[in-house]
Amino acid sequence: MRFKSDRIEKEWGSGKLDKRLQFIVIFLDWYCRNFVTRIDGTKQDIQVTCIYRTPQENLAIYKGDKKQADKSPHPYWRGVDIGVNAFSLDTRAQLRDLINKHFKNIGKAKVCVWHNVGLGDHFHIQVGSGQYSYIYK
Repeated sequence: MRFKSDRIEKEWGSGKLDKRLQFIVIFLDWYCRNFVTRIDGTKQDIQVTCIYRTPQENLAIYKGDKKQADKSPHPYWRGVDIGVNAFSLDTRAQLRDLINKHFKNIGKAKVCVWHNVGLGDHFHIQVGSGQYSYIYK
């Protein structure tokens, strides 16, 4: 597993990330290294591009839309973003569906969403608290 920055690597090792979420990300990394061929023909680890966000960082990403920024699971250590540019569109869809098939979330939300909130396509992997964080549907 690779990390986009030293900050993200430190967040991963901080012990604050929801353990269910950490397990799902570790599984995805293992699966990709063993069974997924990337666009360049290799089998490699995944890159974690975001874990924790402050409320101010969320507000900037959502361009000042406080209602949307407040819904993010990232400030609660319940969201992880994974880069997808190394995978074909078909592979992205297969990986998203694999995660959603084999992992359940609290409520009716998906665990893995493939989307773009303005920073490029990525997998947003999330687990709900049922209390504090909104989950993307």
